[in-house]
Amino acid sequence: MREDMITMTDVFGYNGYETAVFGKWHIGESFPFRPMDRGFDKSIVHGGGVVGSLADYWGNSYYDDTYSHNGDFQKFKGYCNTVWFSEATRFIRENKDRPFFVYLSTNLPHEPLLVDEEYVEPYRDMVSDRLARYYGMLSKLDEDLGVFLNELDEMGLAEETIIIFKGDNGPCPWFGGIIMDFETGFVKEGYTAGMRGGKIWGYENAHRVHNFIRWPGGGISEGRDVNALSAHIDLMPALIDLCATEKIFG
Repeated sequence: MREDMITMTDVFGYNGYETAVFGKWHIGESFPFRPMDRGFDKSIVHGGGVVGSLADYWGNSYYDDTYSHNGDFQKFKGYCNTVWFSEATRFIRENKDRPFFVYLSTNLPHEPLLVDEEYVEPYRDMVSDRLARYYGMLSKLDEDLGVFLNELDEMGLAEETIIIFKGDNGPCPWFGGIIMDFETGFVKEGYTAGMRGGKIWGYENAHRVHNFIRWPGGGISEGRDVNALSAHIDLMPALIDLCATEKIFG
């Protein structure tokens, strides 16, 4: 990401928000491209594109790992995904009386497919080993997200907090949630809603992803579909308008 590019963090920080990122960053490991160089007040992130990758802290394995905390390496106890949500909850609790912006980019589900067997076991007799572990990761993600949302509710923040839950790409046909026929591009095992392809392919299953928005206090609560074509680049202008923040560009 270009050094002079304005980010959502710049916008929200300029407007008095406390800002934080947890989990995956993957757009710069050194100055001036680290999270704290791009406007985040707090950052707890792993290196590279996945925990345990070459760019990550040596020996990380999803459990009791060492992550970059505002640029300094710190050891955290527990499963990586739970660490992201727990630290995000801690940050919000510390800043619940002021406006805040949290970017929580979990590395679940992603290879390596490492998760406790208790989450994998329910799928063992239903699908192949790889997909059972992938679905187990989804169950763990669902659990951590549910705890996080309950915490927001207990803090009295659920009504006035905008929650955006979105993906970055479709399932990976090599290491992830589908097993694909590479001759046709259609799935042999896994769910794609009939769409063709997978991650990095040009077909729809590569780039059509979920984007859920919830804001009960702002009238976004009941389930409804919006069929207009949109992308991640639409989020910043939308949030600027929704939060009545002041633009710092243009």
